[in-house]
Amino acid sequence: RSRRQGNSYDPGPVGGIEKWTHDTEWNISHIETARGAAWNLLYGMLGVSVVYLVLGMYINHLKTGATSWQAIPHIEFWSSPNGLLALVLYVLVMLCITLAGWFSGKLETPEAFVGQFEHDTEWNVEHVEVNPGTPWTLLQGGLIIVVGYLVLGMAYMHFGQGQSGIRMIPNLEFWTSAGGAVVAAVTMLFFLWVVFTGWTAGTLRTPVGWAEKFAHDTEWNIGHVADDRGASLNLLTGLGWVALLYFGVGSVLNFLAGYRGPEIVPNLAFWIAYPALVADGIYVTKQLLSGESRSVKGMANSNHETFSTF
Repeated sequence: RSRRQGNSYDPGPVGGIEKWTHDTEWNISHIETARGAAWNLLYGMLGVSVVYLVLGMYINHLKTGATSWQAIPHIEFWSSPNGLLALVLYVLVMLCITLAGWFSGKLETPEAFVGQFEHDTEWNVEHVEVNPGTPWTLLQGGLIIVVGYLVLGMAYMHFGQGQSGIRMIPNLEFWTSAGGAVVAAVTMLFFLWVVFTGWTAGTLRTPVGWAEKFAHDTEWNIGHVADDRGASLNLLTGLGWVALLYFGVGSVLNFLAGYRGPEIVPNLAFWIAYPALVADGIYVTKQLLSGESRSVKGMANSNHETFSTF
């Protein structure tokens, strides 16, 4: 919960960990009375678990080249009696939250969720041309389903079946068959229909419109970092998403291509040389501002790619 004052975001006096603790306590005490409280708790617990597993496995693979179950962070603890007890308690807590939400009617059952999903999807498809934001809702939902299917399926194929490389793709035999090709083609055509219908009807921003909005919002956030609490958070969130997409997608592609260990990091050679490039850039700038250029020429003969030659 937060307050909004005008167009600026104000999280109130409680911030950071204190706000997270306060909201968690509030959600726990309102599981049976407030719609969304149970879902907020489950969403938070799942989010923490996913971040812990993904980052931990990524770091372990980079450090030791571990794969399969050995890449799970703190695998020795989780396979011990204390770790198994902690896992059981964690699952029991999530189960209690779920049951409390179901019995109180504040958390949708799986049947109700599926029914609501089907209803919303049909409504969005019928209103692609008349309701702004509807095409983006369809695209966002479809991407979440595709990404979730690939991530969960690849994790199962790698950890459960011991597959690696392109064999990690779930149901690979089906997708390489004629039936899989038809399903993939129909799905792609549906996405294209949503995009072009939204563009034609003006209910979905074109790439130029997205770029203009992104540039405008970024410029506004940079100009209001000092006087708006949400501006700095928006910038950090945007940078975080860019980094996540770059390293996440790049690492997955490199892993599927057969790279292991630190080699899965996209453009590894550049990032290894990046600190030296920054140092060289600062040095070159100082030399240029002072009017001295002989040292800059000498740097080009060093054994690493410098900022001036880069």
